[in-house]
Amino acid sequence: MRRSFRYALLALLAGTIIVIDQVTKLSIMQSMRLHESIPIVQDFFSLTYIRNPGAAFGLLAGSSDAFRMVFFGVTSLIALGLLGTIL
Repeated sequence: MRRSFRYALLALLAGTIIVIDQVTKLSIMQSMRLHESIPIVQDFFSLTYIRNPGAAFGLLAGSSDAFRMVFFGVTSLIALGLLGTIL
């Protein structure tokens, strides 16, 4: 398989996952109330609508919006640079 085709396929897959993620988040925001929970597997797994202004597990949730935007933007650029270097 040609390298450019593999990269295009990877980009398509990543884009599809991002779109599905955003569509499901929008659907939940429109159809559920904040802190509402829908049991999927009784006493084991529930879908609960919460908001997390920070990153994973609430990292920097108490920080200002401006700081979070700069911090996560710079972190993303560093990660992209590192991945580009590795490739």
